[in-house]
Amino acid sequence: MQETQNSTPVLTPDQQEQQKILADNFKTGQRWAIIGVAGNLFLTVFKYVAGILGHSTAMVADATHSASDIIASGVVFASMKIAEKPRDERHPYGHGGAEIVSTMICAVVLFIAGLGILSTGCQTIYGHFVHGEAIEAPGVIAFIAAVVSIATKEWMFRATYKVGKRINSPSLIANAWDHRSDVYSSIGTVIGIGGALLGFPVLDPVGGIVVSFFIMHMALDIAKDGLNQIMSASCDAEVLKKIEETSSAVEGVKAVQNIRAKQQGPYIMIDMIVMVDPTLTITQGHDVAAAVKRALFASVEHTYDVVIHIEPYME
Repeated sequence: MQETQNSTPVLTPDQQEQQKILADNFKTGQRWAIIGVAGNLFLTVFKYVAGILGHSTAMVADATHSASDIIASGVVFASMKIAEKPRDERHPYGHGGAEIVSTMICAVVLFIAGLGILSTGCQTIYGHFVHGEAIEAPGVIAFIAAVVSIATKEWMFRATYKVGKRINSPSLIANAWDHRSDVYSSIGTVIGIGGALLGFPVLDPVGGIVVSFFIMHMALDIAKDGLNQIMSASCDAEVLKKIEETSSAVEGVKAVQNIRAKQQGPYIMIDMIVMVDPTLTITQGHDVAAAVKRALFASVEHTYDVVIHIEPYME
């Protein structure tokens, strides 16, 4: 016997409550995505001006990185607007997959930004050593801008990451790491500009090149997480253990088997077999399954859908 959800968008009380929580989480995520757009817009203008006035190749590259972050934050906001839509007949599992798409876009934007910074630094060094083009020493304003960027972006990373983990939003977490990549970028810029101010102007583009590899590595890590969700990778062992312990503690459950749980955007989807006394009626088995569902919705955070297969327990 099997306890499944009807294909029509009729929600149980537990699912309705979860839908309200998710709606609040999406609103919170959207606010932080907007904060990301505003913060990156300010830093982009600020660093471009500082880079041009301070004659710093590394700072201009850093500003380009911040400009790419505007796109990433905008994509996160758009994905959350889509993901917050309630489930319907065509999308019975909701629209959380939009966040996976957003995560992958953030990874691509970040990787392209890293390639751009790498290209700019290599061209500057090539022109200097091959064609004898002079590298103008950057001004102090570029150094100050890099320090301001580090402080601002580190705060944005910590705040956004904390919110992303709380609401279980992969796209917001990816956006947070996007902010952290800007911290790395600016640290490299500080080192490069500092070295240039001490009489080694070639360190300015070298700093940009070193940072580009950190950024591209981070982009690949974000893409890996997104691909795992696309391929329905299982949730962490801790989540699976929590599901097993919660289900096993429900009265009438003899054993649980074949627990499958995956994350789709901010949601957790659970599919499992619950073993019950073979002498139970269909109605009694249904009641046990319903009790397991209630327990999972109450105990396992971000649970969005639970499918339970009832099977007879044999000694």
